[in-house]
Amino acid sequence: FTSFRPSFSLSYVCSCFQPIMVRLCYLLWLLFAFCQCGEAKKKKRRNNKNTAKPKNDGVVRPGSSASHHLPIEEHHSFRAPFDVSMPYWTYGGSTVCTDNFIRLTPATQSRAGWLINEFELQSTDWEIELQFEVRSDYHIGGDGFGIFVLNDTFHPRRNKGHNYLTGSIFGLTEKFQGFGVVFDTYDNDGNRDNPTTFVLKQEKQNMQTWNHNNDFADNLVKETPGSDAAYHCSTNYRNDGDSKVILRYIGGELHVYIKTNKDEFEYCLSVKIGLDTRRYYIAFTAMTGQVADRHDLLALNTRYLDGTDAAKIDDRRLKRSGYRGRRLSWKSVLFWLLITILNVFLIYEIVAEAWEFSKLQSDQLAPVILCQRLNDQILVAYWIHIVVMALVVLAGRWSYFLINAPFVAWRAYQFMTNNVKLEAIKLRKLRNMFDVGQPIGSGIKFLILLISIIMSIINIFS
Repeated sequence: FTSFRPSFSLSYVCSCFQPIMVRLCYLLWLLFAFCQCGEAKKKKRRNNKNTAKPKNDGVVRPGSSASHHLPIEEHHSFRAPFDVSMPYWTYGGSTVCTDNFIRLTPATQSRAGWLINEFELQSTDWEIELQFEVRSDYHIGGDGFGIFVLNDTFHPRRNKGHNYLTGSIFGLTEKFQGFGVVFDTYDNDGNRDNPTTFVLKQEKQNMQTWNHNNDFADNLVKETPGSDAAYHCSTNYRNDGDSKVILRYIGGELHVYIKTNKDEFEYCLSVKIGLDTRRYYIAFTAMTGQVADRHDLLALNTRYLDGTDAAKIDDRRLKRSGYRGRRLSWKSVLFWLLITILNVFLIYEIVAEAWEFSKLQSDQLAPVILCQRLNDQILVAYWIHIVVMALVVLAGRWSYFLINAPFVAWRAYQFMTNNVKLEAIKLRKLRNMFDVGQPIGSGIKFLILLISIIMSIINIFS
């Protein structure tokens, strides 16, 4: 027994590890399918939500009959089936009207559309409830849309031309006067907080310089009615079926509530506006850029409010009763979990290379045997790295791609020079420090993959 040594080799570990990877990927696929079934069930429950009993916790919720008492103003509203001539409304740009919806923009690049009400608001206190859909077949969409309240300067009777309202503020002219709630879909500033909702305001005596590249961070209305109120929120309304939003303007304050995949509206933001909205007009605009969503309006209900409606909705109680901000997406969690697992295999392959080459340097392993052990792993690693990079590019995670760019470039160079597979006759010759198994190159590759794993884990929980 003193001469016995266990025949535990790295090739044995590899042969055990690869089936585990296959099973893990299969398990992730099953989990993804399970989540898809869960989403279908949620959608079915949402379609049957009218039969559910409302919560009886003493909190008056937006959209409920307890939050208002005046009737719908038909000349400020619309619903299907639509009259394609759209009485009470004027539209332009890329906007089209069908029997079932009003489409501000199709899912086509560089389009802008708008819709404006021809009848002025006759009250300083009102409530708008809009049912809308933002959707495309791609993971990334944009740019966004807005619900604006504009002064008399922009009424159709004062302006001629099919595109007089069109501009760069989510489809609206930069010279607009009034305020609006913006649904900003595309992440221009890289803070990864989009889709986000906020308020823009501009008056004739205080025209703004718009900061497009920073998601209008310098232009937001940030004055809130209380220290615990929010002036923006993140809500994932894309590809989520029919979403709804309520704008409640009362006492010079604007309160916004959004309903996406929940049965009830959730608090989003509340800010001070301080404008008398009589002789102002409701308008909707949307815009696409290099990435594009279709922006559809499905129904609009507008009501006037009075003093008895002012204190009916308590934002503080509403937040405590259910609002938690942005929620984790199971699809996103599974996506980044898969990326993490694939990166673990890539790190394992780098460690395996270094281990086998260390045995070659100490003459414990013949070059032919080393090539036989590593070549299959190297080919698998190449394919896995291609898949990972393709997935992160489709997901729009450019920072992740840039971290891996040197490693990807090196692999591409190896492929173009036909140096992917190891050859026994070349192993004893002087080799580049970035070649397979070289300490410096292996260390740099290991560091890149380690950073990638850390970023993937962060993305799982963000």
